[in-house]
Amino acid sequence: LIIPEAHRLTEGASNALLKFLEEPPPQATIILTSSRVDFIPATVLSRLAVYYWHLVHPEHIRQWLTGTAGRAATANAMVARAAGRPGWVSTDSSTLEESTITSWLEGVARSEPPMSESDLKQLTGPQTIALLETWQLAWRELLLHRLNSSSRLLWPALASKFSTVAQKFSVGYLTQQIWRVNRSFELLAAHVSPRAVIHDLYVES
Repeated sequence: LIIPEAHRLTEGASNALLKFLEEPPPQATIILTSSRVDFIPATVLSRLAVYYWHLVHPEHIRQWLTGTAGRAATANAMVARAAGRPGWVSTDSSTLEESTITSWLEGVARSEPPMSESDLKQLTGPQTIALLETWQLAWRELLLHRLNSSSRLLWPALASKFSTVAQKFSVGYLTQQIWRVNRSFELLAAHVSPRAVIHDLYVES
């Protein structure tokens, strides 16, 4: 059993997983993956062996893409998108939709909140984490373009749009936005409600 991005499990799912981990079938092997281990309940972590994996050298990912995966034509763009994380190039579903990012960029350029109050009310904890991860990466992308850095871009196809929007802001402002998103993760870990976290991050900014 493999559970990807286990930190996005709802409270009910985490409780069900905990009961399963307390008395797992003898033949079962359970693997949880996560980029935010601090969001996995301590009761679940206490029943797991935790391993931390380092980023993979870009050249190793390139060799895999051009050899085993047979994706030589798109290797450069995919290596840049992966930024050392092989899982980001394994399937299209693991990458963020460019249309969603384009919409976010347009809102940032107009200094508009990325979501309405009505959408905000519907957010669950896992959805909030997913949104924060998206915004964290997008602000990082803007900062890279503001610094005129072309290394490890996640959305090379949107480079011109990112570059245009990035010029509207200072390096200090973009750095502050990344810090604010990071702070939001800390608030969620401290059990602040998802709605309050997003409201604090954007609606009242």
